[in-house]
Amino acid sequence: MRPFPPSVSLILAFMTALSSLSAQTSYEVDHLGAFGGTKSFPTDINDAGIVVGYTEHVYALGSQFTSWQWVDGTGFDIPSLGGINCFTYGTNNSQEICGLVDWGQEPDGTWGSGLFPIESDLWLDTPTSQLAGIWGSFGRPSDMNDAGVIVGVANSADVSGMVHEIHGVIWDHGTVTELPTLGGDYSSASDINNLGQVAVSSKDASGVVRAAIWENGAYRQLPDLGYGAGLRAINDHGEVVGWVMDANGHSHAAHWDRHGLHDLGTLGGLESWANDINTDGIIVGQSGWLPGGGGGSHAFVVENGVMYDLNSIPTGTHNFAEISIARAVNAAGQIVGFGQTIGGYTRGWLADPLKLRLLAPSAAVAPSPTGGLKITCEGATPYGILYAFWGIYSGHSAQQGADVGIANPRALGMMTADSLGFAEFDQLPVSANAAGRRLILQVVDASPAGATTSNRITLVFRP
Repeated sequence: MRPFPPSVSLILAFMTALSSLSAQTSYEVDHLGAFGGTKSFPTDINDAGIVVGYTEHVYALGSQFTSWQWVDGTGFDIPSLGGINCFTYGTNNSQEICGLVDWGQEPDGTWGSGLFPIESDLWLDTPTSQLAGIWGSFGRPSDMNDAGVIVGVANSADVSGMVHEIHGVIWDHGTVTELPTLGGDYSSASDINNLGQVAVSSKDASGVVRAAIWENGAYRQLPDLGYGAGLRAINDHGEVVGWVMDANGHSHAAHWDRHGLHDLGTLGGLESWANDINTDGIIVGQSGWLPGGGGGSHAFVVENGVMYDLNSIPTGTHNFAEISIARAVNAAGQIVGFGQTIGGYTRGWLADPLKLRLLAPSAAVAPSPTGGLKITCEGATPYGILYAFWGIYSGHSAQQGADVGIANPRALGMMTADSLGFAEFDQLPVSANAAGRRLILQVVDASPAGATTSNRITLVFRP
């Protein structure tokens, strides 16, 4: 290992170490911003990492909602088509967006609420056509596949007096398909995959909501625990996620695959819900985390059947006090959701999965001219060259073919990983004047196959 320059004698006597991670994947969490409003809510992310969502603007006389698109760290407004409020709910890999506009202007000049797909070239959002409803003006999309087929709910054509049932709907480029129910008075389509399979929640004849997949013009009802279930997402393998009701009337996050139903449990609270699943089977959602209930929810990720609290996994320098809800996950494993910042604001976040994992020091060491700590990382390219950087402020800087999250980073050292991808920076020197100093560390794996960055850890030197 190369010796460290004297200026780096700041590095390592110990901090408020972040707890060690137990999940197979580490995540770096970034704040998505407020988009000019009071609260921001991401709703979906495509495989290119483009995020869509909406923002609440709170005024003295009430709230207004606007929609946005987040591309490579920059936010772009989505037009409201002249409406008062605009909500974006889904996006796809064809760079299309679907959403709802409140009091949008229809082509004939009249005004009414409706559904509007919005085509985007990433930089200029251009509204296209309004989605035709089934009955009346109410409707709401949920999501869309890469072919631009949209699913959601709308007023049913089957009416009884002044009561209009809500049924699931498929909008396929001008063709509207109303989905029946399982015998009750309600159905809802939440997601559609690229095979045309639709995830549906529907009431049966007894009024209990059941989970089903709509395919080839018919329902395939899914098993539950006998008390009801509902779906929220489906991937291209036909796996679905949502919730299943237990005997005590509590909802548990659930996963259905070719082996049947899997109750995913909770993070320790009474209830949980799964919101999305990608093609690798990574599941995200939200769960109560306090025994006995209460305390709101924590966002979770499920890997290999194990549920992890995203509040325990991230080790970056984000400013979230609580990561509450995970809404969507893409094929790359990027997760979006929202939570509460340290200042008490509701904001959106993006969690990037990291193959290379930098571990926080596990023991405190007093500042000394010769002593220090071992900094270790795992998941590197076998025999790969690793570069470590440190800095005081978070930011984005290109280093060794990768983007590190440190403004004005300084080189810490270089070493080679072993055959298992494990590397260790051993006994880094610490200056006696380091007490009370805060530093950020990050490592770059400069592999010829593509440089990758580790998570960031923050070290605060012990007084």
